[in-house]
Amino acid sequence: MLENVKPQKIELILGVSGTMLIILCWVLILCTSIYNKQFEIDFFSITFIMTIIPACICLLSVLYNKVGFLIFGFVWLLPMSIYYMFASEIFISLIIPLGLILSSILLCLFKRIRVG
Repeated sequence: MLENVKPQKIELILGVSGTMLIILCWVLILCTSIYNKQFEIDFFSITFIMTIIPACICLLSVLYNKVGFLIFGFVWLLPMSIYYMFASEIFISLIIPLGLILSSILLCLFKRIRVG
């Protein structure tokens, strides 16, 4: 099944699926968080700044093949994701999109090392 997928496309698929899962997890955090019984603008704005903006940076950097911005977005996303993972058991699923983004970073870096 993966024989027809070019190596350049694999990091694109991993990065895009990782960032889409991060955005989906953010929606789940807003809807199911035990800390946000009512809609509070503080909770929304903090989670937006610490989750959605770096996910969008990761998405754009994967689409435009900018590894530096991908690393920047991943490092920005890491602290809040670790906090979510330890805050509640439901958010342990954030390991999967972080792993996808990290594997996309590693594939991009290894491709650059081999090429140039």
